[in-house]
Amino acid sequence: MRYLKLLLLLIIVGCGSTKELKGMFVNLEKSETPKNSAFKVALKGNKTVVVPNEKGDFKIKYPNTGESVVVSTDKGYTIIEEVVPVDTKEVIVLIDDVREMVAFVKADQDFDEEYSKAKKMFLKLPPKIDQFSVFPGCEIVGVEQYKRCFQKKINKHIRRHFDSEIANEIGMASGRKRIFTVFEIDKQGKAKIISVKAPHPRLKKEGERIIKKLPLMKPAINRNKPVNIKYALPITFNVQ
Repeated sequence: MRYLKLLLLLIIVGCGSTKELKGMFVNLEKSETPKNSAFKVALKGNKTVVVPNEKGDFKIKYPNTGESVVVSTDKGYTIIEEVVPVDTKEVIVLIDDVREMVAFVKADQDFDEEYSKAKKMFLKLPPKIDQFSVFPGCEIVGVEQYKRCFQKKINKHIRRHFDSEIANEIGMASGRKRIFTVFEIDKQGKAKIISVKAPHPRLKKEGERIIKKLPLMKPAINRNKPVNIKYALPITFNVQ
């Protein structure tokens, strides 16, 4: 199946006055791979809750328009809750570890075209997490301040470990320079380098060294479980 790595798909179909919520569930999560039975699908206000089978198929009776589709984990964490418009023919829900998105397809729209649009929009969505990664020393500031404390600690880490003499040693021209690093903090709290770009090999190596010296952290949390999360860290400095 083409969309095995990218799609959780719910399709609403109707025939006369009889409507059903039919769907196919495909797990996108990378941090772990729970079984389909770890998720539930329902209509808000409807007592009927279904669990996708091993193939990802499910079906719910859909008696009224304007109800909300609710997708949740078996631990009770709601991932999606969106009202289905009256003129909806199909619903597309995209989800991974740190994003979720729903798109409604009208009767006069082509599903494949709408899916393609939704997919592009989904890939541009910024990560959304319940709890930021916790840098050592930030535990006491409170959940809402984890991000700000993380940024302060990262800046302090750079100032402490960056070798500012490298630019002079390699004879770089004066002006502002930048090393652009992208790294991931995995669900064990370890920092892993994804990419480092710099105007000189020595500076690239220095950027890698700084990332490798990051301490073990508490990982980011989303939907009540640890997840991998990527961070971009530009290191900007002036050469006199």
